[in-house]
Amino acid sequence: MKIFEKITKEVYLKQHRTFFRSNAYKRMLDTYKNPKTFGLDKKDFYKKKILDLGCGSTGYLQKSMEILNCSSVTCCDLGEIYIKDLKKFEKKYIKKKNFLIYKSQNITKKLDFPSNSFDIVFLNGVIAHLSSLSDVKKSLLEAQRVVKKNGYIWIMAGIENRNGIIDSYLIPSLRKAYVSKRNKLFKQFIDTLDEKTIKFFLDYLKGKLDKKDYNLAHKFIKKFITLDTLVFFQNVLQVPNQLNLEISFPFLKKSLSKCKVRKTSPLKFKRTDIRKFLQPFHSTDNHISKIFYNKHLQVLGKKL
Repeated sequence: MKIFEKITKEVYLKQHRTFFRSNAYKRMLDTYKNPKTFGLDKKDFYKKKILDLGCGSTGYLQKSMEILNCSSVTCCDLGEIYIKDLKKFEKKYIKKKNFLIYKSQNITKKLDFPSNSFDIVFLNGVIAHLSSLSDVKKSLLEAQRVVKKNGYIWIMAGIENRNGIIDSYLIPSLRKAYVSKRNKLFKQFIDTLDEKTIKFFLDYLKGKLDKKDYNLAHKFIKKFITLDTLVFFQNVLQVPNQLNLEISFPFLKKSLSKCKVRKTSPLKFKRTDIRKFLQPFHSTDNHISKIFYNKHLQVLGKKL
């Protein structure tokens, strides 16, 4: 296993274990159990065999597929760590027996499945964390090989770059600061963000602000700065490799040469933290959006 893959797994394993202490699992499940999220209908999932490449350990995709009446979900990830956590999730949340099938696989290598094995293949937020575009292409070609004719490949691919300030300039600068040895306190601060961080700020402000201002700050922070918010900052800064800005729609279309490829609608989450006020600007074409944000890229391929 490459060192960056090991670090990525460790980062996401820790982040994923916060899902049930925050609103993350519920908002993801609410979005993913809707077939329109993938540009498909309910009938496209009924009794279908699903392959989740880079399954992680959060379980919301697996539960969504159960709700949509799929026949099974084969869950693939590198090593056994995520799979171990996903099995714990299954015991608690999955009702159908033998619904989840587990397979340790490297998605950039030849998969241990025959060609034309699955009705739908998911690459859900995984390809942006691979080491190179070459590895991304390998994973796409394997997804294309194992999906059935007239089957689907759905990809949460990353971000279409339109030079939005947040993704193209601000986050890269913060990531540079995070890995820099010049300010180790910043890295330590990001790495230790949790519920105690919120309590620390509230306790600190209590001794620095008058009662009226503190009550305003307390009300705002408790309502809009949540564990979900803090994990978001960890997500964009801790993961060692991000190909978000390099994976384009033309690249995906060219790689999936045996598929008819189209974009699906941007994901919409029912956020409860401060990001609920930013959600309307994501992946839209209004003036503010074009200044600050790139477009999220979700793609559906149908194998011809």
